[in-house]
Amino acid sequence: MELIKNKTNTLFWMFIKQLLWLSAYILIEIFTFILLFNIGLNNGFILPANYSEHYFEINKNIISNSEPFDKSLIPFTCKYGLFDFDGNYLSGDFSEEVVDDAKVFIKDPKESNNLFILIERANEYCVVQYDISAHFSSNILHKLFPKLELMYLMLFFTIFVAIVINNALNFGRKLKKELKPVLEEISQIQNRELNVERKNSKITEFNDILLSLYDMETALSQSLKKEWETEQKRKSNISALAHDIKTPLTIIKGNSELILEENNIAEMYQLADIINSNSDKIERYIKLLID
Repeated sequence: MELIKNKTNTLFWMFIKQLLWLSAYILIEIFTFILLFNIGLNNGFILPANYSEHYFEINKNIISNSEPFDKSLIPFTCKYGLFDFDGNYLSGDFSEEVVDDAKVFIKDPKESNNLFILIERANEYCVVQYDISAHFSSNILHKLFPKLELMYLMLFFTIFVAIVINNALNFGRKLKKELKPVLEEISQIQNRELNVERKNSKITEFNDILLSLYDMETALSQSLKKEWETEQKRKSNISALAHDIKTPLTIIKGNSELILEENNIAEMYQLADIINSNSDKIERYIKLLID
C-alpha cells in the first residue's frame, strides 16, 4: 500500500512560514501601538513630549507677571520652586535633592542635572522642573501612570512576549500533529500491528521517515509470514516423522514381546535383528527431526 500523495513542505519552509507569521504579528503590534499613540496625541488624550517647553514659551510672561503667584499656571506634569534672588528656597513642591540642583541651575544652568526653566518675577525666581516625555492629559491618569512611555513600552513588551510564546506553542502543536503518524507507526511496529491503514504527514522529512517505516513494516511482515510458514512446515514434518516413528516402535515392541516368549535361539536372533533394524530407522528419524 502506498502513501496518499498530498502537498508537503520541508521542515525548514514550515519554520520560515512560522517566522513570517511571527514577524507579521509583531509588525501589526507595532503599527497598532503607533496608531493608538498618534490618535491619543491628535485627540488631546496624550500630551506630546515637548508639551512643557511649548507651554512655557506661550505662558512665560503670564507666570512672570501674575501677582500673587498662581501655582495653577504650572502644568501638573511639572514641579516648581520659588527662590529669592539670593537663591534661598521659599516654597514649592520640589524635593530636597531637586532644591539643591535648582540652586545650582540658578547660578549656572549648564551644571544642573535636571531640566529646568527659569522665570524671573518681580521679587523672586520661579524655577520649573519638566521632562521631555509624553504624559496623559488627564491629571487622574497622570497620577496613576506618571511614566506613560515606560508603561507603553512595558505593555508593548508584554504583548510581544505573549505573541512569541503563542507562536512557539502553535508551532509546537503543528509539529506534534505532523509527528503523530510517525510515532503511531513506530508503536504499531513495536506491537507487530502490521498492515494497518497508512497515514501521511504534511512535512517532507516526516513523510520520508514514514516511507522508511512502511518499508520496514513490509519487510517485517514478509519475515513474519515466512517464519509462520516455516513453523507450519516444521509442525507438518514433525507430525509426519511422529507417524513414521510410530511404525518401527510398534514393530520393536511386538518383537521384544516375542523374544520374551520365544525359546528358540535362532528365532530370537532373527527378532533381535528386526529390532535393531527398526531402531536404526528411529535413530534416522530423530536425526532428521533435530536437523
